[in-house]
Order: sequence, then structure tokens, then C-alpha cells
Amino acid sequence: MALALFGAARYRAGQASARNAVGWHHAHLGNHGQALSDCQQALALYRRLADSRGMGVTNDSLGYVYHQVGDHARARRCYQDAVDLFRGLGDKYNEASSLSRLGDVQMDTGDTAAARARWQEALAILSDLDHPDLEEVSTKLRDGG
Repeated sequence: MALALFGAARYRAGQASARNAVGWHHAHLGNHGQALSDCQQALALYRRLADSRGMGVTNDSLGYVYHQVGDHARARRCYQDAVDLFRGLGDKYNEASSLSRLGDVQMDTGDTAAARARWQEALAILSDLDHPDLEEVSTKLRDGG
């Protein structure tokens, strides 16, 4: 509904946000092909708008989808792009979230040292923010993923 309304209003930022949200939910439902399509369309819109935050959020979504389908190289690239964008914006929480998920991909590919380094970076940020997600990242570090 929101996607249709944003389309009718020709509000491209709203379309991109709604498209990414639809893709994210498709990913969590296991509809990976549709998730990739939606998120890629959102990313293209955000690029045309030069919206760094939107590109970061959508790269994070794409990283999640690629990780779910086992395309670890693309997942790593998307998560790293998200980290770089969030870092450039000073968006510490989203930077930490993407770092944590990047670490998950690295752990799944057997790069334990890199995974632990990403989780350590995320933990340091979340500790500075006194954010409750630090418990989840602490558990990854303690239990190895």
C-alpha cells in the first residue's frame, strides 16, 4: 500500500524506503529472489537520489539476503559498503549493526580472525552507545558466532 501511494505521489525517497522494507520482509519470509529484486530497485533509487543513509540501509538488507542464499562474496561487499556509508555519516548504531553481520559472514566462511575483529569493532561502538545490542555481540565473541 505505501509503495503504491509513494508511486502515485511520485515521491522517490518514499518509494525507495518502501521498496527496501518490502525486500527486507521478503528476505525474512525466505522469498530471496523477490527480496533481491526489491532491494536492488531500492538501491538504484537511492543512488539516483544520492541518499547515503538509504544506500547504507539497503546495502545492509542486500548483505542479509546474499548471506541467506550463500553468496558470501556479495554479502561481504554489501555489508562493507554499508559500514563505509554509515561511518561516513557518523551513524554509529547502524555501523555497528552492519559490522556485526559482516562478522557473521566472515565466520561462516571460516575467517575467524576477521569475524572476531568486526565483532570487536561493533562491540566497542555499542559499548560507547550503551546500547542493549552489545549483549548479542558479546555472545558472538564469547561463543564464536
